[in-house]
Amino acid sequence: MKRRNKLLILSLILISVLTLTSCMREKFEQRVLVEAVQKRADGSLWGKTTYDYDKYGRKTKMLKTEDGKTIIKHTWKYDKQGNVVDEYVLDLRMGRIERRDIRKFDDKNRMIEHQIIDESKHFPTNKTYKYKYNNQDKVIEEIVLNKSGDIIWRRIYDYDDEGRKILNKNIDKDGEEFKVEKWKYNDAGKEIYYLKIVKGEKEEEITREFEYDKNGNEIAAKEYKNGELEYSNKYFFNEEGNRIKGICRNQNNKIKWLREYQYDKNNNLIKEVRKDGDNQITGIRNYSYNEDQKKTRYWGTKGGKFKVDWIWKYDDSGNLIYHAKRNGKGEVEDWKSYEWYDNGQKKMSNTRIIPSGRSVRIYDKNGNLIKKKDLSEDGEVRFWQKYYYNKKGEKIKLVGGEDEITNGSIEYKYNNIKVYKNK
Repeated sequence: MKRRNKLLILSLILISVLTLTSCMREKFEQRVLVEAVQKRADGSLWGKTTYDYDKYGRKTKMLKTEDGKTIIKHTWKYDKQGNVVDEYVLDLRMGRIERRDIRKFDDKNRMIEHQIIDESKHFPTNKTYKYKYNNQDKVIEEIVLNKSGDIIWRRIYDYDDEGRKILNKNIDKDGEEFKVEKWKYNDAGKEIYYLKIVKGEKEEEITREFEYDKNGNEIAAKEYKNGELEYSNKYFFNEEGNRIKGICRNQNNKIKWLREYQYDKNNNLIKEVRKDGDNQITGIRNYSYNEDQKKTRYWGTKGGKFKVDWIWKYDDSGNLIYHAKRNGKGEVEDWKSYEWYDNGQKKMSNTRIIPSGRSVRIYDKNGNLIKKKDLSEDGEVRFWQKYYYNKKGEKIKLVGGEDEITNGSIEYKYNNIKVYKNK
């Protein structure tokens, strides 16, 4: 009798645990794309793409078919934390791995290994990347291995207590350093020192030093190459913190160039004058703004000749409606125009295509793209697409073609699936 009572109690406990687990793993409904059907202009089936999902609503498989034959298989596998640990794209037409990514993660969800297999390129690759981390979750070592497991190269990283990188060391397959970088920072976190040492055929050593004022503005910079001074820069600021002058000197302390800056009462940059070492003007850049402090024009010269001229226009709500690049004659070469809904959503974009033509995009009030067309210089439609959505905002159909001809369509199907909230 006692044995039966014990079994009964154990059974009740087990039922309670299962009931509690079931409650904890409550399901909810998730909307997912399950099928995309491609049709020719005559309505006949051309291809189909189907999607499968697991009990957590994560995509697990995609199959793409054309004329009844499966041509692409794309699969996903996950670990207990929800990380993708195996992503596989198989090209069944070519009988090869288009791409495979195999990943491993530690208990903190940090990726510690990533193998990439890619047979789609002219030279197939099979490399494995391994990572180690410090207690700040920063990568401190990166190792790259070939297909045979031999080291191709390594990188060693180090950081200060604030998490800023202070060392980057590159090591080749033979264990020899071929590139080293070092950084130092001041108490405000500004970079004050940089060193780069490159070994091998292009051996060099670059050192940069920086100085700042009490407001954090960079006021001086020097660069040394193989121990010799390359340049020395100084910068000057006004009371508002705007840079008003810059001077660059060469290794002989002679001026290489000067920069002078002017600002309006709103601290917007309105003019930049560039001069050579003889104090001769080499270029001028001008800027203008509207009442909302938005840039309306940027134009300038170089060597006394036209260099650049850009303009911007806005509507009463401050939305950009026109942006153009003009040549020295004031003629528009490239441009973009926009229209907007009252709710702030973009209604239309019209962009000039190089070397000729235009690309037009039209959107609904929810921001969904509903029409796309590319036009020739004389306005003839070369390519077009139309998009259709249901009341939920899901794209349900795409129709496309060239000129006045419809080439085909894609119809999208969605389902509600029950998925678990908790993994």
